[in-house]
Amino acid sequence: MQAYCQSWTKTMKNESMKLNQSQDSSLQSSFTSNLNSECDHFNIPRILITGGPGAGKTESKRFLQEALNVRGYHALFIPETATELIGAGISASTVGSRSYQTEQLIKQILKEKAAMNKAKALISQNSSTRPVLIFDRGTLDGIAWSGQEEFDAILQSQKLNMAELVLDYDAIFHMESAGCRLDENYDQSNNPARIASPKEACRLDHILRNVYRSNPEWHFIESDADIQKKMSNLSTQILAFLEQRFSS
Repeated sequence: MQAYCQSWTKTMKNESMKLNQSQDSSLQSSFTSNLNSECDHFNIPRILITGGPGAGKTESKRFLQEALNVRGYHALFIPETATELIGAGISASTVGSRSYQTEQLIKQILKEKAAMNKAKALISQNSSTRPVLIFDRGTLDGIAWSGQEEFDAILQSQKLNMAELVLDYDAIFHMESAGCRLDENYDQSNNPARIASPKEACRLDHILRNVYRSNPEWHFIESDADIQKKMSNLSTQILAFLEQRFSS
């Protein structure tokens, strides 16, 4: 375990260096504005799907892929970072809460940058391509698990601003956890990283609502016993946003 943690620590430091490759402290704080300007130049919408555990975020990929493809969009889905880390044995219980949340934040930022570069490459290859970036959780989701005080310290250490990170997404769709009103529909079996009870899932859901609500394109997708109806509602709202985005 000691050798494993030493290897993980080295990896995390390397990723942190990628984010801060100069001694100019403005590098990290300007990351989101640079990402925004590059994406806006190519007109690449960045959509965040968030919500408490058991909201159906991961399951929405199949529905959205079909709905967006029919309308001529090229959807690029960026999977949940927390699930990837936990699947690799990296969690708050193995490396400590602050180290884990820092790693998750850094990895998320690097993934978002890589996704944007991939979208730009698609447009360079074919100017008629309309890529859409869809993130399964974002840079600030960790607040619900770490607590505001710890996450504020992490943001400060990385020279990042919470308000800027919220606005980094062009639209945010909050899918309500089934744990908030449909306990019988709350499923813990389809994600090994999901250990929250329905009550805890709903508590986390409410925290995330407050984290991202200041984004002007924040949308709420209410839980429904009919999952098809919930997914249809999500698809309809995302398509409406995209149609407005590309027509303006």
